[in-house]
Amino acid sequence: ALGQGETAQSEVLAALRAGDPDLGAEKLNAAQASVQEAQATIERVQKARSFCERDNTARVRETERLRTAISQAESYQADLERDFAPSSWSGVARNLEQAHALMATFARQVQDAVAAASSTNQEYLKGGGLFEELARQQQIVLRLMSGLGEQLNSLLAVRDESRKLIDLLTARERQAELLLRQNELIVGDVARQSMAKAQQVRQEILVRTGKSRPDWPALRQSLAEAIEDVSIAQSQAEDDIKNFQDLNREFEQTRRTASRVYALLSSHQEDRLAANQHYQAAADALDRIALAIQEPRGAAAAWLAQVRDAAGDLKRSEELAQEDIRLAAQAQSVISEGAQAIRQAQGYSGMGISSDTSDPQAQLMQAQHLLQSQNYEQSIQHAGAATQSARQVYYAAMQQAMLQQTAADAEQRRQAARMAAPARDGISFGAIAATTAAATILENVASAAPPPTPAPEPATAGGS
Repeated sequence: ALGQGETAQSEVLAALRAGDPDLGAEKLNAAQASVQEAQATIERVQKARSFCERDNTARVRETERLRTAISQAESYQADLERDFAPSSWSGVARNLEQAHALMATFARQVQDAVAAASSTNQEYLKGGGLFEELARQQQIVLRLMSGLGEQLNSLLAVRDESRKLIDLLTARERQAELLLRQNELIVGDVARQSMAKAQQVRQEILVRTGKSRPDWPALRQSLAEAIEDVSIAQSQAEDDIKNFQDLNREFEQTRRTASRVYALLSSHQEDRLAANQHYQAAADALDRIALAIQEPRGAAAAWLAQVRDAAGDLKRSEELAQEDIRLAAQAQSVISEGAQAIRQAQGYSGMGISSDTSDPQAQLMQAQHLLQSQNYEQSIQHAGAATQSARQVYYAAMQQAMLQQTAADAEQRRQAARMAAPARDGISFGAIAATTAAATILENVASAAPPPTPAPEPATAGGS
């Protein structure tokens, strides 16, 4: 670099003598760059020499430390080979071999680095690179040996954890077995199968732990699954017990409801087929459940669903029966209104006024038949139609009566005019007219009284 700088400097002077300052400036920049490169190279070499002098001792000391530590790594390897299955530490099985192979090259690498950085060769940059590579390989050896120790510690921890899990599994099995024995007639097959599976796995684990070099990570996984199976068995058993308790409670509640609905249906004749069908379905379900409730064996949930369905049927039966009773009472009330309207329409027949109530009477009779056959909605319709028809007859008769009354009033006025004339034979015309009018009024009142109408027969029904 310095030689290139000196050449560039000569070219600068030549360019200036030739009157070419631009070329001179270019050559001057090149000369300056060469000088800077030379300076940088000198500094790198100086640093490399210092590094080689300093790191030589450190690499030698680190090599000795690793040689001392390799015996501990060999102890780790021996423990792994003695106590643990090869499959549980296969990831570090070649660590010791690789560490030995690398350490066998350390002495030669130190010698090569020292020779390159000697005052005779002065290859300080090369020597520095050799020392850096040696440091990297020493770190690899350290990690390889540490990996053995870490794997051993990990397996020891897994072994301790697995032994604790075995104790935990045993305790939970005893607890679950006690729960199953105490509720033998309640707990179903699902819980028992999970429990049997867990017990089988525990026996297999005990056999595997008795081997000389157990695979503790695999055993820990199996233990976790067995504990989960026990938890499933206990949880299922608890669900079966809870469902059985709910079944007993709701069954008794539903039976009381059934008694109440039965009393309602028995005390009324108005309830129809739908109400009785819902009640009968609920009663049949409760009879079936009463036979099986003592030994559900896991079927309590299914029986509980049937009890709830039966409760729904009873609720619907009660609602329908109450609605039937209400409709029957409404139909009876509307029939009474129709009979009253017919009697009212017949009240003018004694006055010589036509009051034909045959149509509303026929409709009312049909309404009574529909009531007796429990067709309450149609009965209400026919009775209402009879009421409206009778009122139309009544309104027409009223109109005729008003016309007759108007004619009678006119006749009275004419008679009053004649009474104003002189009396003959001592009896006045007014007295004669008054006597005649009084007789006519008494006759009309007597004939206008409605004849007694027989009350409608009470409705009967055979729905219950």
